[in-house]
Amino acid sequence: MHTFRHGSSARWMRIGAIALIALVLSVAVYGNAEAHDQGTLKLVSKTFRAGDSLVVLGTKFTPDDEVTLLLLGVSGRITLAKVPTDTAGGFRRVLLVPASVAPGQYRLLAEAIDGDVVAGLDVMVTAAAAPMAPMAGVANMEGMPGHEGMATDPTGEALSIDRERSTAVTATAILLIIACAAAGAMFLRGSHANPLEEQS
Repeated sequence: MHTFRHGSSARWMRIGAIALIALVLSVAVYGNAEAHDQGTLKLVSKTFRAGDSLVVLGTKFTPDDEVTLLLLGVSGRITLAKVPTDTAGGFRRVLLVPASVAPGQYRLLAEAIDGDVVAGLDVMVTAAAAPMAPMAGVANMEGMPGHEGMATDPTGEALSIDRERSTAVTATAILLIIACAAAGAMFLRGSHANPLEEQS
């Protein structure tokens, strides 16, 4: 009888110990799950180019917390920004996607402070836009005929213009001046002659 009670007591002790361990593990798992909420990420478009600005909306995250937004894909792990959440667990952030990101399939992730992924979204990154080429004929006018030494940048110096001189035009102008002078002299001579004729 004594042996039975001792065995029964030991069995209940083992059961109690197992139950206590299970309870501790449950509390630990439950507490970790409640440490941060699972959020949602939203984009205007899931396809964007490297080098573009990206508007990210977040909802349903833990209020007054912080998440790290990052891209995970062919270029590895690229951290974009650390974003604080508001009192409702949301945020709106404009991110600059590095132009060095290789094109390909990525996953936009939001990580909690402890490193747990609390949101994810599959996205596609395309190649960065090619730089604009300079306008033809404007980039280097110095090499064009007739533009040697011509400055392409504005300055405060007065612009000197060489006026074209023609010998024929100059000669015609001189002859016209002489003719007008002669006509004026003849007119004046005639006006002085009339009073003398009246006196005679």
